[in-house]
Amino acid sequence: MRGDGLLDALEHIDPELIREADRRPGWIRWTAVAACLAVLVGLGLLWLRPGGEQPGAILGPTLSGAPVLDRVELVDYTVHPEKITGWDWMGADPVSGGGAAECPPAFAFNIGIVAEARVVEILPDMYRELGHGSAFHILKLEILDVVSGKNVPKTLYLRLEGYLSPELDRFDSLLLSMEQVGLEDHLMVREDGYMVSFPMMFRVYHHFSLPHYGSVLAFTDGSLDLALWELDGWEIDEEYLDYVLGDHYIADEGDTAETVKEAVRQQIQESEWFQEMAVYGKDAYPTEEARQVFSYVQPLEHGTFRQSLRRATPGAVPVVFFTRKIDGFDTSEQIRVDQEGVTYQGEAFTQEELARMPDLAALIAQLRTQELEPPHIQDLEGKKLFHQGIVGKYFKVAGQVYGVVRVSWEYHEDGQWNSTIAYYDAVFYLVGADGSYQTVEREAVRKLVGEDTILWYSEYGVGVELAMQ
Repeated sequence: MRGDGLLDALEHIDPELIREADRRPGWIRWTAVAACLAVLVGLGLLWLRPGGEQPGAILGPTLSGAPVLDRVELVDYTVHPEKITGWDWMGADPVSGGGAAECPPAFAFNIGIVAEARVVEILPDMYRELGHGSAFHILKLEILDVVSGKNVPKTLYLRLEGYLSPELDRFDSLLLSMEQVGLEDHLMVREDGYMVSFPMMFRVYHHFSLPHYGSVLAFTDGSLDLALWELDGWEIDEEYLDYVLGDHYIADEGDTAETVKEAVRQQIQESEWFQEMAVYGKDAYPTEEARQVFSYVQPLEHGTFRQSLRRATPGAVPVVFFTRKIDGFDTSEQIRVDQEGVTYQGEAFTQEELARMPDLAALIAQLRTQELEPPHIQDLEGKKLFHQGIVGKYFKVAGQVYGVVRVSWEYHEDGQWNSTIAYYDAVFYLVGADGSYQTVEREAVRKLVGEDTILWYSEYGVGVELAMQ
């Protein structure tokens, strides 16, 4: 269906790049849902403390120095009464940086942050990053001793892959090598769709040869406890365990926590490539423009922003990226903050525009994507569908708001997951601010929004040889 909202855009596009739209029922607008959410925003935010929910203000912690860091102990997670609806179709994983090209052949610590901690709380729900499809457990940790790293808060949150057992509270303490993945107000999505902000988020450092076993050690009664590797998802072959606990591991059965920590410190002193890494907050970005950005992206004040960190070099203050999310979908509005200043990409969405955005999730539901067929692969004989992907994104171009939905297909010969030949195809839907939509070719989207990751650069219908391990 084509409306006035698309006419201006389409008249500048080659007609051959516009495919005839599938004429489906009129646009669905969830005005009742929007009205309910508006009421919730008017009521303010919810502040959670142990023992129940209490109304109050967000106490965003700052990181100007060690005394201020102690305030993090007072902060529990804050639930925002705003549901995010489109995260099943969101884009690529957020980028978080750090890590060394190689690690000592023992405890696989990251460049900088190694700490002994105990589990204070295992949050009862699963969580997802705003731009990440994987589910995570969240553990609240109390830091007992910092082996390496500066400005490490006394209380922090650890993001743990969902397939790993989170029952690490059975151990007296843990020795962890960690990476920082979020500043203050790091938003994640709970199982029920509500957004939750955390004051500080970390993940276990993953080393390619010792994925979890080299970055987490457990201690009971002060000694190394091998029961960690009996938990679901943490299992390790006994022969391999003997191997890594031999000449290639820093700890041996029965070693005390103090012995292991001292061995880590010794390796750090002897390492030529090691650089100490600090935990950073908003105050690490000194310009007035940066402070204005952090105010602008406060949760729900001007919408929802996905946050990611990337370190240009080990030990450097990380570059922080903010991407506006609308109903769970990425947008073209992005902001980069580093020590030098702020870089803006894409036009900012106004409050008026946010109040009348086209509903991409409703369009995807209308399309019945499982019934669609790839438009460019002429011969499907001998090929079976391996994957169908759906992604949506909002754009603002020359003051006009558009949505783009991409449905993509990946076929393998004979349907084998390990087939060496794959075939790709995609179809695009251009959506106007009034909810009208039109099927278009990829080049039409490129002409309108420019180069963007949603374009999906794989060649249509041509067998592509996959690199098999």
